[in-house]
Amino acid sequence: MNEKRRNEIRALEKRLENEVSLAAAKLNALLTEIREAYEQVRDDEQESRDNIPESLQESDRATASDEAISHLEDLVSDLETAEQAVEEIANGIADLVQKSDGSKGQDV
Repeated sequence: MNEKRRNEIRALEKRLENEVSLAAAKLNALLTEIREAYEQVRDDEQESRDNIPESLQESDRATASDEAISHLEDLVSDLETAEQAVEEIANGIADLVQKSDGSKGQDV
């Protein structure tokens, strides 16, 4: 492969790495913001649930609160998983670009 094509490939790879990195950072910031908001709502609901009088611990309201808390915990967990997946994708692209950079073909 000639130098011109190698340079074109390097430029494309660098662009890919940069764009994925920026997109991953923006997406993770959004996911984190939303996850933290869900955590706050969950914590507020848990506090409300904890303050239900003993005589109403088995009421429909208490049951609904327990279900809401469980649902919010699932959402938080799913968002944490999504954050990790985004990081893994960005790291995978960076690794791919670095690996590719080390295995460029010679002039033919």
